[in-house]
Amino acid sequence: MTVPLLRDAASMLGKAGGDAPATSNIGYSLGAPVLTGRVNVYLIYYGQWTAAQRSVVEDFVSGVGGSAWWGIARQYFFQQFESSPRESVSDDVQLAGVALDGGSHGTALSGTALPEIIAAQIASGRLPEDAGGVYLVLTGAGVAETARADLGAGAFCRDHCGYHASWVLASGVRIAYGHAGHAGACLAQCAPAANQRVSPNGDVAADALVNALAHVLAEAVTDPQPDGARAWQDADGSEAADKCAFRFGATRVDARGAAFNVRWRGRNFLVQQNWDPARAACALAAFPATPLLPSPPPPSQPPERPTARPTISPRPTRSATVRRPTAATAATATATPTCSADNPCCRWFHFDC
Repeated sequence: MTVPLLRDAASMLGKAGGDAPATSNIGYSLGAPVLTGRVNVYLIYYGQWTAAQRSVVEDFVSGVGGSAWWGIARQYFFQQFESSPRESVSDDVQLAGVALDGGSHGTALSGTALPEIIAAQIASGRLPEDAGGVYLVLTGAGVAETARADLGAGAFCRDHCGYHASWVLASGVRIAYGHAGHAGACLAQCAPAANQRVSPNGDVAADALVNALAHVLAEAVTDPQPDGARAWQDADGSEAADKCAFRFGATRVDARGAAFNVRWRGRNFLVQQNWDPARAACALAAFPATPLLPSPPPPSQPPERPTARPTISPRPTRSATVRRPTAATAATATATPTCSADNPCCRWFHFDC
């Protein structure tokens, strides 16, 4: 639910950015909500942000869908009952809206301030009400933020580098939301150790925010109600990205000496790994990064009909689907169920398709 401080992540790993194995795989609670369908991301810049900083953030969000990194999120799914089909997280992530708030709630946010900021943007018509969207409030330099007391997340920079939660609007619609902030005052705690002096996009605080935002976005989709019906977590209550916080895997260094591990829209980014439930390990990409076609059947069998690539329609205001739990679904399913050896997906993804 929270992006831990670098020192806390290092303590859990034994060393900052280390590759010590996690203690347990992640499991799913049948019927718990997961965002499926297109993922609409709404950004609210609170306080002061430059156009250059916004561009870094928006290029990341605009390119993350369809990336090998997001392919890990696609390993996660919603399933109502054991006998129900699985509905995977979508590969289609869209920057669906951007709003600016210069400081409507002052420079010391606490409690329900973030949901109130989001609700005001929806009420004004600047952003739509979207039960399947993810609303991210990004606080600028000089803005303090303390999460709702019931979340136990504490204060930005002091206790965490970002978090996500859910909120029920006055209309009765529950939304997923998250927070990440300008880490200029706490680079030693919220910026990757390799990029605290120089970063891929020339703004250490903006690049640090991207890393936190990646963590928050991945978990907001795979576990949109961490404060309610939790979907994916391990035995210790850690969500997918929690298990890989500040672990970056193999990196490269650009001409200025900044480390990076992913690239899209003409930019380099350094983002943490995510937990791959099929491999039970942190990774930068799902394995295989590009799904392999199954071997052709023997001549005696009729060839299988190829699966058509889905057609992506023009973006509507509301499109992603939130799968909600029912009272009858309290059982738990693991992310790596037994699969049939003759099923083509079993070899690569560890579940039947």
